[in-house]
Amino acid sequence: VEGERKANHETHKMSIQQNGELINQMTEENTTLRNEAMSPEERLDDLRRRFAIVEGERKANHETHKMSIQQNGELINQMTEENTTLRNEAMSPEERLDDLRRRFAIVEGERKA
Repeated sequence: VEGERKANHETHKMSIQQNGELINQMTEENTTLRNEAMSPEERLDDLRRRFAIVEGERKANHETHKMSIQQNGELINQMTEENTTLRNEAMSPEERLDDLRRRFAIVEGERKA
């Protein structure tokens, strides 16, 4: 049953890839035919329209990535705080004091550098 499921998955994956290639080929042919039938002004308008679409997609992708970076930063900060809290809870008072001294020494070293 598992082998049959994998075979069906691979067949479906190949079909999707073939359909994508066919769509790309048909799009190229359609573009060529359309360009041949258009006047230079119509072609320029078409290119401007396409450029506007691509630019809109680029801006949307940029905003999505920017938001993802911000969310990842917030998650890193949250996880760092949790890590510090858990580490402190697991340390004995002596270990905690040693850790604070070590951190202080690092900060002092950075100030002098």
